[in-house]
This record gives sequence, C-alpha cells and structure tokens, in this order.
Amino acid sequence: MKTTCLIVLLCIGSTFADPKNTRPVKTRTTPSVVTSVANECKTTNGVACTFPFMYSGVTYQTCTSAQNNGVDWCATSLHETGEAKNYGNCASNCPGDTNVVTTQKPSDNCETTDNIQCVFPFLYSGASYSHCTTQDNFGVNWCATSLHGSGEAKDYGTCKSDCPVKAAQVTTTAFDCKKHIFFLYIHSFYA
Repeated sequence: MKTTCLIVLLCIGSTFADPKNTRPVKTRTTPSVVTSVANECKTTNGVACTFPFMYSGVTYQTCTSAQNNGVDWCATSLHETGEAKNYGNCASNCPGDTNVVTTQKPSDNCETTDNIQCVFPFLYSGASYSHCTTQDNFGVNWCATSLHGSGEAKDYGTCKSDCPVKAAQVTTTAFDCKKHIFFLYIHSFYA
C-alpha cells in the first residue's frame, strides 16, 4: 500500500508585518524568477520596456498601438500612479495588444484606512495585483499607495473594509512520505 502525504503551505515569503500599521515590510531580498516574453521587450532605441503600465485608464501587459498610428509602443518608466511616464516604439520582436486589462482610474478605486488612494495595478513579489490583497500580511487587507518606476509597490496601507480583496495564494503539494523527511528551516519547509 502506497502512503501519500498532503502538505499545505501558506506562502509567506521573507516579509513580516509592521505592528504599527500592519503593512508588509521587506526584511531581506529573496530572488524570484519571472519569465515573460514581454519582460524581454525593448524599444527600437534599446531601452527596456516596463510592464505593466497604465495609459488612459487601461493597464497594458504588452506593447500597445493605442493613439500611436498603429505603431506598437511601451512605457520605459512610470509615474508613481503606474501611468506611463516615458515611452518608446517597441522593437519588432515584442508582443502586441494581446493581454490588455481595463482598469478603473484611481479615483474610482478604494482607499486605505488613512484615506490614501490605493494605486492599481501594482507589483509585489513577482505578482501583479489589481485589488487589495492579504499576501504576506497575516490576513490583513492592504494595497500600494505609491509605486517605484518598475511598478513594484513602494508605499502601502491597510484597505478599508469595502475594497475588493484577493486572498493570499496557498500552495498544495503531495509527496510520498516514505521517500521524504520534512523539516522547517528559517521559515521554509524542505523535503
């Protein structure tokens, strides 16, 4: 008879909540690998494109030809709101308008408990969020209130209760218990 174990791990990563305002605070850098054709995209001048970016209330994950006479372009830097700041025409090997997400303008989105407008979409630990999340914050809903030029969340706040939320991801993995010894080391499970 084969015995199979099921382990459920809540992916918390290398962040801890700040007890003063319950927002995630990076304590050390954990490398993450995100592979995407769009991430390798550059402009015809060789400048790297920045995804996702917003333009006229629409979020783009790839190059777009919006208001550019049919020529694909991308953001090369962003305002703190996630809107395109600088831009350039995309090289011919870049993907086009295949992954467009309509996004509400910031004035239509939720606010933090400190009455600061949430900024969507934002990137955090390699994932893109278009609403509040509990990721790495012990069940407390939070959002970005400003962004780095890369689109990564810069400042955070606790979301008001009427904001839409996406729960933290849970990873489920099955192992053959007879072949693995499980142990916890520095907040990570190993087999």
